[in-house]
Amino acid sequence: MLGIRHIVVGVDSAETARAPLKTAFLIAAAQKAHVQALHARPEPVNLQHLQDAGLAGTTVEAFRRDAAKAEEEQAQAARDLFNQMRGTAGLAEGEGPPGPEGASARFVIASGAAGQVLAARARTADLVVLGRGRGRADPAVTGSFQTVLTAAARPVLLAPEAPPETVGRHVVVGWNDSPEAMRALSAALPILGAAESVTVVRVVDPDTGSGGDTAPAEEFMAWHGVPCRTARVARLDGAGASLLRACKEHDADLLVMGGSTHSRLRELVVGGATRHVLRGAGLPVLLAH
Repeated sequence: MLGIRHIVVGVDSAETARAPLKTAFLIAAAQKAHVQALHARPEPVNLQHLQDAGLAGTTVEAFRRDAAKAEEEQAQAARDLFNQMRGTAGLAEGEGPPGPEGASARFVIASGAAGQVLAARARTADLVVLGRGRGRADPAVTGSFQTVLTAAARPVLLAPEAPPETVGRHVVVGWNDSPEAMRALSAALPILGAAESVTVVRVVDPDTGSGGDTAPAEEFMAWHGVPCRTARVARLDGAGASLLRACKEHDADLLVMGGSTHSRLRELVVGGATRHVLRGAGLPVLLAH
């Protein structure tokens, strides 16, 4: 079974990076992987229109200097947090492949829009870890999540709002026979293989019990030597809420599921169950699109 060797984690700012960094470092330590902590710095703002509108050149230049200074301070604060957390986690400072024997990490700054930069770098990674951003914004429709999930074609792990203590010891797999669920299950195999428990959950109709079975997921994991148990959960308040309820019942510290989406006017619209999970999950969620 091939393991996870290269993780890319988005680091927007020191205020929002603690949970995604902790999540990425925990997985890296378990998998002996390398973490690339990626901070996207916006391209310099073109302020020519202000000068064209009559604003003094010295004032425009002051705006430009202030913006550059603020961006530099934000990048440095993110780097300082990364270095502190890397040291606490015991990860070596690494560079390119093949990397040291154990887990390692490095901090990288790239210019461009965060979502596009992350998607480009993530294409050569085994896993992308993202945070939830500022405040209580819906992660399914804001920030870099949509861009990375669709453009990178790599599994995405959304970190919880608070830094987790563990990731991948007790895993719940949300199974619905979809191609997305199969991709997520396949991507999570290295984590599942090291887990203490794996529970495959199927959400079923509360009245009839219909809704399919978990046999395909069980067979797939059996071929890879991953033991699992199964559970059927009644859809009492929607599939997403039912999955989160199952996570609590099984003390899960990771949920693996397909990222169901559909397109509307060329814009990604996250499916209802996925969106509910992303909004309400207090644990890391690994998705594949």
